[in-house]
Amino acid sequence: MTSAVEQAPATRVAGPRASAAGPSARLVRQLRAAAPALAVYAGLRVMSLLVFFWLAAQAKVDPLHNFGTQWDSEFYNDIARHGYPSELYTTPEPGRPLTSTTQAFFPLYPLLMRWLALLPGVSVTTAGVVISCVAALAAAWGLFKIGSHLRDARTGVVLAGLWAVFPAAGVQQAVYTESLFMALAVWALYAGLRHRWVTAGLICIVCGLTRPTAASVIGAVGLAALVALFRRTDGWRPVAAMVLAPLGLLSYFGYLAVRYGRVDTYFVIQKNIWGETFDGGKTTWNTLMGVLPATGGLYLLIVVTAVCLLAVPGLTFLMLRERLPLVLLSYGLASLVLVLGVHHWAGTIPRYLMPVFPLLIPLAYGLAKSRLSTRITVLLTLGVASGWYAGWLVLHANMAP
Repeated sequence: MTSAVEQAPATRVAGPRASAAGPSARLVRQLRAAAPALAVYAGLRVMSLLVFFWLAAQAKVDPLHNFGTQWDSEFYNDIARHGYPSELYTTPEPGRPLTSTTQAFFPLYPLLMRWLALLPGVSVTTAGVVISCVAALAAAWGLFKIGSHLRDARTGVVLAGLWAVFPAAGVQQAVYTESLFMALAVWALYAGLRHRWVTAGLICIVCGLTRPTAASVIGAVGLAALVALFRRTDGWRPVAAMVLAPLGLLSYFGYLAVRYGRVDTYFVIQKNIWGETFDGGKTTWNTLMGVLPATGGLYLLIVVTAVCLLAVPGLTFLMLRERLPLVLLSYGLASLVLVLGVHHWAGTIPRYLMPVFPLLIPLAYGLAKSRLSTRITVLLTLGVASGWYAGWLVLHANMAP
């Protein structure tokens, strides 16, 4: 339901000229309101990148060497250039490149890369970086909207800032899908918060073509829509959200099934090639237990993973205590189940946790109430740490984060 404050401008001016100018004027007002959050996000990311460049200079390494082409970026570049492989390989074989089994990577991001690369002078790698940068700003804007909706504008600014300094924030400007997924997830959940069910369902369709973890967004929007339907507060629109939301995710699974003749194509590839299966958290627990008793020689990537895992119970408790709206709470809990309950390379856990922004909302509440000097000190310190960690990953890590 639109508030009286939002309706007021439309009642002051009549006629087609006013209606034509209305959407653009609202967009300008929204961007002006979000400008502090976008500036804080961009400033922190630039600072982190400068730290990364400085580290590269100290190591006498080209900071842009392999930028946008290493680790998972290689697979998105390959899909953008060549599409998915014509044959389905369900078991690893010596000598076969992993790019022959890219069906585990969802199609939206590489498709956007291919389209943008049609512009003169734009490579698919450059296109991927541009998409990630734009999507990251869109995600920061959406976080500001959610923080402002829940509490106030200061909370929204801090929430965007906290996401900018997450340990794995270095991939937000790389050829990875985290920023695109985050942008779509945040805006779908914000639409659910505002009971704009058709919009939420449509965004979920696109989100479902981005990452498998879109299932948590789809489930959260669907559950919140179901509750609204039972309460009979929003007419038929919650039904539209429940019908629309899963279409993107199901369409990719359907495409794989039709093309390769196996209904379980995606899951076979994930299990047999990439080693990702749901194990109820056994791998996560073993990772934590393997790090905590160690006395030296720790691999930094695993140490950061352990720190993130140790923080999860406390952050989850704070999230539950805040009694967040159902659509945010269910998304946060479902995301944690997907991140912590799946067997995968432990070093990826900080990156997989990065979109679980409801965990950051209680921190944003607390930091927003602190002194300006405290907010600046905390965010700058975390920004430097994030940039240093990103530099370490690129210069030293031999496994994908």
